[in-house]
Amino acid sequence: MKSMSLITMLSLLTTFAMAQPVDIKELINTRIAARNFNFPDSILSNREFQQRIIPELEKANKDILANPHDICDSYYWALTDLYRQNPEPEIRGKLAELMLYGCLDQSEWLRLNNMHFLVRLARPADFNAQRLEMLKALILHPTLHTTPLFPLVGKLDWPEGERLMRRFFEQGPELLPDDADRPGGYRASPKWRAAMALAQKGDQAALDYLIQKTRQEEDRDVLYSMLFYDFAFIRTRGSIDFLIEYVYSDLREPVCEDHLSRDDFNFVISLLRPIIKDLHGVISASGRKKDIIRAWFDQNRTRYEILPEN
Repeated sequence: MKSMSLITMLSLLTTFAMAQPVDIKELINTRIAARNFNFPDSILSNREFQQRIIPELEKANKDILANPHDICDSYYWALTDLYRQNPEPEIRGKLAELMLYGCLDQSEWLRLNNMHFLVRLARPADFNAQRLEMLKALILHPTLHTTPLFPLVGKLDWPEGERLMRRFFEQGPELLPDDADRPGGYRASPKWRAAMALAQKGDQAALDYLIQKTRQEEDRDVLYSMLFYDFAFIRTRGSIDFLIEYVYSDLREPVCEDHLSRDDFNFVISLLRPIIKDLHGVISASGRKKDIIRAWFDQNRTRYEILPEN
């Protein structure tokens, strides 16, 4: 009986494996027709799916901005997931172009979401001259708020973009009117975002500005939810050195009812864990003990290695 069950199971698996390409084709056609772009990771990573879906997404892109919010949202998630799956360079370039186009969506929420994903995931090789022109047009858009795209320039070998960032850093406002009453509102300003891009390029004046503003910030929530993440994103020696200073801080937020306490030490080492080589092992082996981790930083403060971005 056991052998018969095994044979039956293998037969079913073989049948499924042989039928899978047909299933994928039918799935794509059905969902494209319904403009439903939600796909599971198991499908997204399939090479045949990647080859078939890109042309369909390009067709959908011609009028995607006219669609309702929920359809656009599903479409953009599909683009982001495909881009994250690291397909062929030619496909990645097309996806980057489609993601840039999504930064013009009629929904402000979707626009900003698309910008943040693009900045975090983008790879320099995916931006040819045409896509750089698209990025420039977005950066200089006269009516849309596009400063979240500025840090992307720091990743690219793009002299014209760097000149634009320098102009915004030197002449741009430090606080936009709509952000005046928002905690940490200056972080959305052209000056702050341009400084992030320039700091990635090694500009010391830009990094000094970011550090100065951060040292003046008294709202721990702004530090934990925004500013520390910006320094981790910049990922240069100077920005990481600044974060390491907080490894030696014992400052802890007051414990409030129904609110989890946070402290500088644990928050910063969690940020640094995937960035600094060997730190993950030290944190795990020490049980997050401050004295052991700080001793490791004492020994490696000038010789630690920054891991490449995934």
